[in-house]
Amino acid sequence: MPHNRASSWSIGERSMLDFTVPSTDRHLPSLSIYSQQLKDLDEWLLMYIATLEQGQSVAVNRGETVSASYLCQQLRRLFTTAEPDMVRGPQIDWMQVVLFQDSLSSNTEEDTYTLGDSVVRISTQDMDLISSGRPRQFLTPWPPTSDIQKEVNILSVVADELGGLMRALTSCK
Repeated sequence: MPHNRASSWSIGERSMLDFTVPSTDRHLPSLSIYSQQLKDLDEWLLMYIATLEQGQSVAVNRGETVSASYLCQQLRRLFTTAEPDMVRGPQIDWMQVVLFQDSLSSNTEEDTYTLGDSVVRISTQDMDLISSGRPRQFLTPWPPTSDIQKEVNILSVVADELGGLMRALTSCK
């Protein structure tokens, strides 16, 4: 079953690609005509569409190693818990809390904050750390420039593969 975190990425006016985890357990296949069987093409194109609709990185889902995953793992070590304590709503992680800290709103219930549709409990110690700005500095620039370059490169490859596939299919008429 696909891992869908798209709703937690649409916080306020901001949205971004998720470079941290693949959206599926399987990597996206090459769309090169030489690696395709037409019977699988529809399924594979649907996998690409689902990846994009979920706000996931095509590069990550094609098996590229990106810095963002490592940075998120390291960021977790700064806090008293591996993940924010979820009170209700979609699961969010420390990276989302840090990147969207300006959108955090304090609730009347002690130590709870709302971020998008999620309500999380954040200890005073962790909130002090977030407020210091240090975790945000750790994630600047976000996403890492090298990850964006990998995404652009893989999208160029996918565009070339789709072009070759289209030429092959139109020549079959």
